[in-house]
Amino acid sequence: MGEVLIFPSDENGGVELAYAIGSPSQGRGLARRAVVEALSIARSVGMTTARLTIATDNVRSQRVAIATGFTVTKTPLEQRQRKGFVLTMATWEQHL
Repeated sequence: MGEVLIFPSDENGGVELAYAIGSPSQGRGLARRAVVEALSIARSVGMTTARLTIATDNVRSQRVAIATGFTVTKTPLEQRQRKGFVLTMATWEQHL
């Protein structure tokens, strides 16, 4: 169906989340629910900030970020290469 990952960030008290939902399971609110649970886990162990890095053309992931309380930051956009493509990534953040 999909996955959500929680990584410690470089920031003290921060985590970075990553999530993916397989095509057959998309559109059911699974990413939103998984992110809400991951944020709950992060809060329960004392984390204070959560961060997402989302491709600027990934509208579905941006909707999940908005629905779960993230806002885009003023951090400069970052270019990443993945599977032969160059992606422009934006940073999103939430204070827990």
